[in-house]
Amino acid sequence: GSGSSNSGQGAKQQRGDRSGSVSPDSQDANARWDLPTPASVKEAEASLNEIYGAPAEIAKKKKEDRRELAKKLLSESDRFRNEPIEFYAVLTRAKDLAAESGDVATCVDALKKMKQHFELKDNGVRMKALDTTARNVGDDRGALSPLGDAAMTLGNETLEVDDFQTASAAFRLAIAAARRANDQQKVV
Repeated sequence: GSGSSNSGQGAKQQRGDRSGSVSPDSQDANARWDLPTPASVKEAEASLNEIYGAPAEIAKKKKEDRRELAKKLLSESDRFRNEPIEFYAVLTRAKDLAAESGDVATCVDALKKMKQHFELKDNGVRMKALDTTARNVGDDRGALSPLGDAAMTLGNETLEVDDFQTASAAFRLAIAAARRANDQQKVV
C-alpha cells in the first residue's frame, strides 16, 4: 500500500550505493548508473592493476597483446557488474586499450556497454575513443567500415540532442573512414 516506503523503488537504490546511483540490474530495464567520481575510479584501477597489470607495463607490450588484453577485459567485465565503480573502470580500460590498438569492434562494444549501463552524458568520451581508434586502425578496410558506422551512429545520436560540435566531428570521421576504406556508397 501507500504506507510502504520500501517498495520496488527502494530495491533499485539498494545496489550501486557506492556510486550513489541506480543499478542497471534493477527492475527498470533502462536504469543506468551515474558515472563514478574520478577519485573512486582511480581507486578501482589499483585493483585492476593487480589483476591485469599497470598501464605503464601494458603500454610496453606489442599492439596485438594490448588488443588481446582489451578483448579479455571486455569479456570479463561482467565479473564486476555488481561493483559499478570497478565495472566502469574495467570498461574504460578495455575501451582505451582497444582504441590505442586500433581494435574497432572491441572499442565500439565497450562504448556500447558503457552507454547501456552508465549515464554517459559527455559525448566527447565516445568521440575521443573513435578518433583514437581511427588513428590506430591503419588501412584495415574491414575495420574502417565499422568505424565509419560507429561514427555515423554517434553523429546521429548527438545531432538528436543538439550536440552539433560532436555530431559534426563524428560525421567528418565517418566520411574519412569511408574514404579510407574506398567505400563509394558511404562517401558523400
